Amino acid sequence: MNTLRAGFSVVDITPPLNAPVVGSWTDRKIDGYKGPLSANTVVLEKNRERIAIISAELCEPETSLSNFVREEVERRFNIPKKNVFVAATHVHSGPKVTNDPNDHYSQNLRMQLVTGVMKALADMEDVRIGIGKSESTLFTHNRRLRAANGEIAMNWFDPKLLQDCTENEEERDPDIFSIRFERPDRSIKGFIINYSNHNNAMGGTYVNGDIGAYIGERLRDLYGKNCVTLLLLGACGDVNWCDFKDIDWPRDSFHYRRIAEHILGHLLIIGSNLEYPEIDSISAECETEKMLEREFNEYDSVIDRTFNYKPQGGLEVVQAKMKKEPLREHDVNTGIIRLGNDIVILTVNAEYFSAFALDIKKASQYKYTIISQLTNGCVNYVPTREAYKQGGYEVRKPATLLDYGAGEVICEKLKKLL
Repeated sequence: MNTLRAGFSVVDITPPLNAPVVGSWTDRKIDGYKGPLSANTVVLEKNRERIAIISAELCEPETSLSNFVREEVERRFNIPKKNVFVAATHVHSGPKVTNDPNDHYSQNLRMQLVTGVMKALADMEDVRIGIGKSESTLFTHNRRLRAANGEIAMNWFDPKLLQDCTENEEERDPDIFSIRFERPDRSIKGFIINYSNHNNAMGGTYVNGDIGAYIGERLRDLYGKNCVTLLLLGACGDVNWCDFKDIDWPRDSFHYRRIAEHILGHLLIIGSNLEYPEIDSISAECETEKMLEREFNEYDSVIDRTFNYKPQGGLEVVQAKMKKEPLREHDVNTGIIRLGNDIVILTVNAEYFSAFALDIKKASQYKYTIISQLTNGCVNYVPTREAYKQGGYEVRKPATLLDYGAGEVICEKLKKLL
């Protein structure tokens, strides 16, 4: 089979009312709906090699969920586990996913994701790939601000309280990628898009897919109701959309649309200047290494400028519970998807810091190097060594689980995959 083929699908994964909401350390329940949640899938096939990519509108692809889906797809459809990638768009107004057999939503979710691969396999047809890149940091901000006293302050608090702070503007990945899948008649079948920003501008306890879902909605408006968009979120563990310099920046429920429309504008510009590289082969690899969870340290419970000198009750409750439990080993998953000689997608199951992505892209020999975080599981934040020295939210356990220097080890593993 010498032509590149692709199939897309969408399955509904909307949770029920009163289900637990993830994206915060406090207990929250779903109060209503501003939109459904979906899992969007593409299966690629070339020379009898198949790769399945699932982009689910979840906060994170819980590790046992990802493992189940990847193993079940291999068993049912003969797509090797190493060729199956389960990514999350990192919505903060979605369901908490557990491994509890009595959690009916989470158990059904597993099979819904597998069903998505089955539906994509039934949708296979010849395609060609167009790809392009743009850059923007208009709505992208390093959220780890340096306060006047030298401490790290998080940028999502009232901007009036942050005017003594400065932002590290260098550690932001500006890349916006669009991979467009076209049928032989040039009609558009679907997209893979990639940018690096937290997908939580709407937030709250009303279910919604946030920035990424709205981009997909607008692309359907433009290219037809059957056009499917997969968001693979770039490394944004230390990046979000909050602009502390603008005291009047909007905190209304429509800000996610402003961000989405801005990204959409770049996608349309990219679409008018696509390159169509030859895809003579596709391949994928995944590696899993166990890393031991670190001990708690004194800084984990320090009250400083991080949260504006206020304790975080929900975080403290989780810390107290974890201190009674033995340290665990965590599966660190890294992967690579190669599309021809020009396109590579590197994956990591963490909220990865921007500096790592910039370093990897600088070292890559590929023309298009895409980073997809929160893929095939989640080991929470993986900061840089420098961030550990500085302090802040992301370096505190359990926001981070792995030891000092783990991020640099993972970075080298990803470079080796190149």
